[in-house]
Amino acid sequence: MGEFISILPGHRARMVWMLPWIVAGAASCGQATALSGSLRVVDDAGDTVGVAAPARRIASLIPATTELLFAIGAGDAVVGRTAWCDYPAAATAVPNLGDGIGPSLEAILSVRPDLVLLYNSSRNGETATRLRQAGIPSLLLNTDALADVGRIARLLGRVSGRQR
Repeated sequence: MGEFISILPGHRARMVWMLPWIVAGAASCGQATALSGSLRVVDDAGDTVGVAAPARRIASLIPATTELLFAIGAGDAVVGRTAWCDYPAAATAVPNLGDGIGPSLEAILSVRPDLVLLYNSSRNGETATRLRQAGIPSLLLNTDALADVGRIARLLGRVSGRQR
């Protein structure tokens, strides 16, 4: 059993229950499917990314996601942040990986994350691709509007196992 969630506005989260041969068939048709113990997430760039859930080591390279992770009780899973992630005060104890736009791959890899959260920008798109090629799921997220907060908080709750 697994889950497919879309964080794109207007999409509804849905549980996908399939037999193994149906999963394989759907995957070959290009549809997003869920695998046992993992989530398939459509990020704000429109990419479908497999994320092991719950993520235990999250590099949060967006100040808003860092704050939200601490707010939902997942601060203990944050293993990397940006220089701009300074709230709450506990976030400053997390290793600073530098800038969130065009971040250092070496710095990210040094904290051994099982999920990386990146701001949805063209410069970060290349970073996300390289991380995914290295086997590290990364999500490109829009955090520009107040309307994004609830949707991103729900996503972070699901991927971190802190849904309450």
